[in-house]
Amino acid sequence: MFARVFLQTQKHVAKLDQAMLIMMGFAIMQILLSITGAISIAAKSGTIQAVITPFIIWLAGIRVWQAGYRPARFQVLACTLFIISIMFSGLTNAGLFPAVPFTVYALHYGSAAEVILLSLALADRMALLKQEKEALQTEHLLELEERVKERTTAFKKASEVAEEKAAQLMQANKELKELSTRDGLTGLLNHQTFFEQLKHAIDDARRYEYYLSVLLLDIDNFKKINDSFGHLTGNEVLQEVASIINQETRDSDIAGRFGGEEFVVVLSRATMTEALEKAEKIRNKIENLAVDGMDELTCTVSIGVTTLDWHLKEIDHNDVLKYADNAMYEAKQKGKNRIGVAEMEYKVVNGKR
Repeated sequence: MFARVFLQTQKHVAKLDQAMLIMMGFAIMQILLSITGAISIAAKSGTIQAVITPFIIWLAGIRVWQAGYRPARFQVLACTLFIISIMFSGLTNAGLFPAVPFTVYALHYGSAAEVILLSLALADRMALLKQEKEALQTEHLLELEERVKERTTAFKKASEVAEEKAAQLMQANKELKELSTRDGLTGLLNHQTFFEQLKHAIDDARRYEYYLSVLLLDIDNFKKINDSFGHLTGNEVLQEVASIINQETRDSDIAGRFGGEEFVVVLSRATMTEALEKAEKIRNKIENLAVDGMDELTCTVSIGVTTLDWHLKEIDHNDVLKYADNAMYEAKQKGKNRIGVAEMEYKVVNGKR
């Protein structure tokens, strides 16, 4: 029974395993014969079994060893020595070997050697089980590490995707916010956003004590352009004028579409002289603007220019635009395609300037 379990014969050598089961059946039969009084028959069958069983175990050990089961080598050696001891004992009893201590006690020596070798086999089996356990643990650990690595990679990838989506969403929100502040046709600031930024610009000019100039532009005869060449051409004119304004303004300046064919520019840290120079550049570029289909009509603008002195604390954004509008109206009255100027004055409040 021990050899069958130890060698795992049912797994490795099925036929020899069946032979071992038969020998186990013989052993049970011997016990039953002894109980019933058939002692002589039990003795004879026991002798036969004692001779055959070691050979079956030995052969099973050989086969299992060949199959790669390492502890079987001790089992084979133990069976070999036990079989030899049986042969010595039998031949001594038959008178073929002299009755000396070695031959007389050969069976005892063989049994002792078998016990020692089987102990070694068990130790080897335990060592093998330990190795297999460690190998399984290592394999399991590697598998867990691989799973963790896969999940970490997947998580990292998901995080990267999430970050990318978040960045795209932020960019989309930024673009959407930017679009909400821009005029859809020209790309300049819309009316509401321009007013908000103009207020901040005036506050900054007073806080840091620098001049701030405003240009208000109106396209001359724009209705005639629309009536003569169509609204698509009119839209193209608006876009071209906005493009020139963008080219001539700095990052610190503010440019917006004031309404219809009117545009407004805030020049940060610009005196009246500097503002007039900038206005003339813009006016000249627009006058030389070439628009497809408008060969018979030149596009021009009238520009009103005013400059805010930071000392003028009582002047607000509406006043600034009113001055610029008045200057632009003056330019219109004087023949268009020119620049008008409006100098700001101190207001009188309760008898004080």
